[in-house]
Amino acid sequence: MTLIHERYPPTYRQEIVQQVFRVTQEGRSMCLVGLAGVGKSNLLTFLEHPEVQVLYSEFIDKRTHIVRVPCEKDTDSPESVYRSLLSALARSLDLPHLDSRGGVEFDALRNTLDLHCKRRNQRIVFILDEFEQLIRAQPPTLFEALRVLRDDHRTTGNLAYVLVMHRMPQVIVGRQPFAKSRLFEIVRNDIYALGPYTKEDAYAMIDALCTKRRVTLSDLEKDRLYKLSGGHSGLLKSMFMAMHPHFSNVSVLKILRLAETDPEVAAACKHIWEHLHTEEQFALSRLVRGASLDLSMVEFLQRRGLVRPGSGGELFSEVFQEFVKGIEMG
Repeated sequence: MTLIHERYPPTYRQEIVQQVFRVTQEGRSMCLVGLAGVGKSNLLTFLEHPEVQVLYSEFIDKRTHIVRVPCEKDTDSPESVYRSLLSALARSLDLPHLDSRGGVEFDALRNTLDLHCKRRNQRIVFILDEFEQLIRAQPPTLFEALRVLRDDHRTTGNLAYVLVMHRMPQVIVGRQPFAKSRLFEIVRNDIYALGPYTKEDAYAMIDALCTKRRVTLSDLEKDRLYKLSGGHSGLLKSMFMAMHPHFSNVSVLKILRLAETDPEVAAACKHIWEHLHTEEQFALSRLVRGASLDLSMVEFLQRRGLVRPGSGGELFSEVFQEFVKGIEMG
């Protein structure tokens, strides 16, 4: 199989990749929500790769620029965010460093977008990774300003945002609930859950790990890894490393106890847990105790990728389920 970026199969996350390109090509902004460690960064690396845009040419035209902006470090002020957007834009368009012209960062960013989106008819898609960090730290004026930038190009659809975060935007609160912002208004109808890997994508990840570690796994061993990790990228990798190189000799019981016995698997489970909303944590705790939940909450947890559809309330991963049980017992 020909791999993209020496790692990803061409069909990697196909459904959500098509959705991202469809929505943004229509000039709409959107939000991607995924569990901690589920593979959001891998998806963003895939999306910004030029070969992917060629592969999906029926969904994305050549004048589109995918501009990825990490947000976790730029929490000092709105100006720091505008500088990051300018810097990322310069890299994507292969331009010299864009000067903020006397420190007026917003004006410099707005003028640059005006040049490329209006006069040169380029489409800019800003992918704002770890966006909830900005929600928690930045004033509401930042989100108003981002909305203003988008509205400058509302008629052409040449500017769109993809907000990437761990939790649903409606529940994230900074200096005010994000749901009250005008920026939320343009993503509220396009919020998509990034679930665990499909079997095909999980197998591709396992194959990449096998190549790196110079081992070979049978389809039965791969399937066991996939099912017990629930297809969660972070869990799958940590479980692979914990079981290496004695995959076939590790019993299911020992695998289920990895969250207790292996530091890396425990860290992957903790990473997921700590990025959940308290209501989600409470709901999962009830499920592992055998309690029933309101149907709407079960459906919500399924959309989030925390509960297997049609499972009667089983968590997405048996290993993570054992981790939650351990919290309850502790």
